[in-house]
Amino acid sequence: MKYILIITLLLILTSVNEFNSNQECFPDKGIKTAIITGEIKTKNSSEIKKIVESREIEFNKNGQPLVIRNTKNGGEENKREYKNNELQLIITTRKKIPDFYSKSELESLIKNANIVVDTVFVLDHHKDGRPTKIEGSDGTIQIFEYFGSCEKELITTLNPKRDTVQQYQSKFKDGVLIETIWTIFKPVKSSRISKYFEYKFDKNGNWIKRSYSHQGKNVITETRKLIYY
Repeated sequence: MKYILIITLLLILTSVNEFNSNQECFPDKGIKTAIITGEIKTKNSSEIKKIVESREIEFNKNGQPLVIRNTKNGGEENKREYKNNELQLIITTRKKIPDFYSKSELESLIKNANIVVDTVFVLDHHKDGRPTKIEGSDGTIQIFEYFGSCEKELITTLNPKRDTVQQYQSKFKDGVLIETIWTIFKPVKSSRISKYFEYKFDKNGNWIKRSYSHQGKNVITETRKLIYY
């Protein structure tokens, strides 16, 4: 399993749980389905190009993700299993695409790709129910640390030899994501910073539109359509 895959699977679930009474820690409570699409705007141009990838998330009544579907690279589905409101498993079904490929090859690769299933196991939980340690089927470990009143999260990824290979830090303000820092340690340590801004909210206080940029480059604007219980 790719290290980046586990990071992708958990970006959304880490900020939600049933046991923490702070609304900022589980802002999606009451949402049944969220459909997220995006548009990209280049930094030096007013031209807007639509992004074909989209994401659909189904939540339980506690605001915990049950299923996440992505259209990228032929589609991917992540299912989550809970027990007593604590996450136990993440089961991912996806098409096996090589790590490196040319844009012209992608359509053919998707068409001929094999279907693979990966399972992530949650080993430990925080006292409020959030995961603190998970393990992938290849032995990769991720450690979750939470700071303040849901103000910051740090995910550290260890390979099967228990070397630290990457960290992913998320910063929140007023219940929404404002910055992420993705740091890779090998072969050379480097970081990638993403900023989130220009949030718009619906009458229930949940975000329905936001923008973000990676390293101050192209701006991506996401729109989130919400269906409530």
